[in-house]
Amino acid sequence: MKTLLKTIFYFAVSSASVFGMYGFSNDWMDFLTDNNHLRARTDQLGFVLGNGTVKGTLGFKADTGYFGNIMSYINGGKLSLDATVSLGLAYTSDIISAGLGYNYTYIDSSLDVHTPVFMINAMNDSLRICIPFQIADAKDNSDYSAFSTTSEIRYYTGVDSINAVRLYINYGKNSYNANSASSFGLELRFYFLPTTINSVWINPFIKVLYYSSLDAKGKDVINKNTDTLVNIQSYDRILYTSHNANEVNEVYESNPYILRITPALSLYADSDIVSLYFEPSIGYKIIYDGKKSSKLDHALTWGAYSEVRIYPLKDLEWYFEMGVNSSNNPIPVNFRSATGINWYLPQL
Repeated sequence: MKTLLKTIFYFAVSSASVFGMYGFSNDWMDFLTDNNHLRARTDQLGFVLGNGTVKGTLGFKADTGYFGNIMSYINGGKLSLDATVSLGLAYTSDIISAGLGYNYTYIDSSLDVHTPVFMINAMNDSLRICIPFQIADAKDNSDYSAFSTTSEIRYYTGVDSINAVRLYINYGKNSYNANSASSFGLELRFYFLPTTINSVWINPFIKVLYYSSLDAKGKDVINKNTDTLVNIQSYDRILYTSHNANEVNEVYESNPYILRITPALSLYADSDIVSLYFEPSIGYKIIYDGKKSSKLDHALTWGAYSEVRIYPLKDLEWYFEMGVNSSNNPIPVNFRSATGINWYLPQL
């Protein structure tokens, strides 16, 4: 039991970067266990409030990448919403907890995404399930419909050999009358052998990921990278064209896919006024773009993620996060950071 409680605590700290105002993916995973707080960050704004049994949330998150922006003016003064709006309600108890969330995301003038989310926790929060449903709403093209989900299941085992397991399930489909594009993916994470050395908590883990297109085979090659084709989202608007035997267009000989294996390490240390979380990783990746003329691409992947929390007052937290990792884009390195405050509030 002691091992289980420590594991849940440390994972709560390491995943707190998404526990604020919830995005349109599996960010809602931690809503059922979050404490009352007010959050103001470069990418999030909102609150969680409740009385220990019933809680609610309302806020914004920069899912579209516009840090610091909630709304802006574009195209001659037209108003654009640059952040996902989230609201949710939950019932919590030791035996079972359940919640419902909703996100509205403005993609552009022709597309919105509505995301209802279902969450459930059981076994004193040892088992957690989060299922979001991204549903595209095309404003100017009734021909387009789309759905995607990035569902997550977590289980904290309470034993040291494998102290936690996570399963991510991705599915997406973009549909037009003429054709459709779909993908499916799984990611499995095993956390094992946690230990403490000189007050530093250490937990190794390994990630195994497989993403694949489902229906590209036999269709004409389109101008989309493999990462997009194997992980289709409701807002991608991907359209394959069926191959015409009288044309010389290149076709997909097989469905594109990505296989990745990544060992990583969780490191956590704290004191009365500061806490630090650091997560380095290095892995191996196989990419196949499905084209007849192509071979398997083999790549080394790497990444580093860190969080720093400073507590100038008991219930006030200054937060900074930073992540850097390798990329398959023309820019070989991706960098992301965010900062802000959390003000923890008493129960109502």
